[in-house]
Amino acid sequence: MTTQPPNPTFSLLQIGQRIVCLVLDKSGSMATGNRLNRLNQAGQLFLLQTVELGSWVGMVTFDSAAHVQSELIQINSGSDRDTLAKRLPAAASGGTSICSGLRSAFTVIRKKYPTDGSEIVLLTDGEDNTISGCFNEVKQSGAIIHTVALGPSAAQELEELSKMTGGLQTYASDQVQNNGLIDAFGALSSGNGAVSQRSIQLESKGLTLQNSQWMNGTVIVDSTVGKDTLFLITWTTQPPQILLWDPSGQKQGGFVVDKNTKMAYLQIPGIAKVGTWKYSLQASSQTLTLTVTSRASNATLPPITVTSKTNKDTSKFPNSQGQCHSPD
Repeated sequence: MTTQPPNPTFSLLQIGQRIVCLVLDKSGSMATGNRLNRLNQAGQLFLLQTVELGSWVGMVTFDSAAHVQSELIQINSGSDRDTLAKRLPAAASGGTSICSGLRSAFTVIRKKYPTDGSEIVLLTDGEDNTISGCFNEVKQSGAIIHTVALGPSAAQELEELSKMTGGLQTYASDQVQNNGLIDAFGALSSGNGAVSQRSIQLESKGLTLQNSQWMNGTVIVDSTVGKDTLFLITWTTQPPQILLWDPSGQKQGGFVVDKNTKMAYLQIPGIAKVGTWKYSLQASSQTLTLTVTSRASNATLPPITVTSKTNKDTSKFPNSQGQCHSPD
């Protein structure tokens, strides 16, 4: 070899701001089975807690056409989160055009940023045999599409949207006690941001109660978490009795109650006390769910988390079955 090889070149890649657009189905079928209300509950959890500070978030709803509910807003405060939460859909009607929703989301994002590397959270419960018509646009956009299929009739092509873009694919049944829709939205923390900013789920539980029964339980907060700890309770008919005690036995009050969305939440100020928190919820003839999320208490000490995986993707959409094992 008579010539020297070229000098190596190095590129330093910096993680940019998170850019997310919610694309939410508000077609007529969302009016059945309490689906629209559950979408609002899960959407509020994502906007009020899951999405990280500094992120840019927009919102599009769709039926047979797309409707921009919010251009991209940067999350810098609680008021920014509240502004977006108020844009969640309040009524359901019309057909289902998923491609219209996706194209509108691309437009919203491109007004400020390139779509390459951005994220879209797509929720739908409907059948749409025209999804493949925008597959090429999706590939060319470079966006990551996370799909949430709600109920048994959601379009099977949703899987392909997630697979071709590297997004998450989740399924939520109509069984409210499974808490599947809230869990799906709660899992959408950024995989690239600072670990200390990620929302971590500490508890997810649902139960159908009869004759003034109680749903009792405990939540353990260890020393690695506790910042921005949120207790979220949902119901299907009327507000339950809510009792919560911190590890010292002090009863907690101040739940924000939203009777329209049928949910209540309490944000623990500062760092939640380390130890066992106890809760008791009482109701009759309805289903309750409880979700507890938190963040790392120390930016330099990441919390210990466990991620489950399936050993082989042999599930049949939307009925996911598989064997789980611990990560390597």
